Amino acid sequence: MGMTKHQFMTYCNIYWNRFKRHIKIGDWVEALIHTITLGYGERIALGIAKLFGYHKCYCCERKQWLNRLTNPMYDGKCDQIDIGWYPTYD
Repeated sequence: MGMTKHQFMTYCNIYWNRFKRHIKIGDWVEALIHTITLGYGERIALGIAKLFGYHKCYCCERKQWLNRLTNPMYDGKCDQIDIGWYPTYD
């Protein structure tokens, strides 16, 4: 007793959507940047941001935006994260 084509496609679609929620593009990009810059990616980004007049590099926001491409319910809670080694100008 086998599956019909419709049952098989439904089965594949359910598991693809579950798998897609676990793929986080932002995490992959962050790991790549971390590897290429030997762990100094966020400090380099902050230095460049300060050259352009920003007080933060928005790395977490970028990561959250990329992760939401595959998982719209992802919440990285960027507003609650404080690295502590850069000054804030409030």
